[in-house]
Amino acid sequence: MQKTYWWRFVGLFLGLIVLGWGYISINVYEIGICEVAGDCFFKYHKYIDYLMQASLSLIFTSAVLFFVNDFVFKKWLKFAIAWITLATIFIIFAPTSSTQIVGNPTKESVSIWMGSLFVIISIIQMIVLSKNQKKI
Repeated sequence: MQKTYWWRFVGLFLGLIVLGWGYISINVYEIGICEVAGDCFFKYHKYIDYLMQASLSLIFTSAVLFFVNDFVFKKWLKFAIAWITLATIFIIFAPTSSTQIVGNPTKESVSIWMGSLFVIISIIQMIVLSKNQKKI
């Protein structure tokens, strides 16, 4: 097994952990982790939605990364680090809600768009780099 396969497992594992945490925090009372009137560590917070949307993008992309070679993965990893940093900044500075009819971008819409674009651009990048690698 090559060295970069461990990083592929890490991305998939982190995505699954965040998705699991989100599921638990949304369903704490149904699962029975927290009492109805009590305060709980796993209690639902608004940021859970944004983390779950980002984790779905990471899980999907990480699953596809198992089928590309190391060169493509290393190029993608550089792109992913820059993209996740940029997306985090956009989500932090986006307003929580919009009061206009048309609406400004909210944290939810920014996280959905950035996650969707991340998956689309990642797949395009993997295809292009894989084809260029085969030509060489």
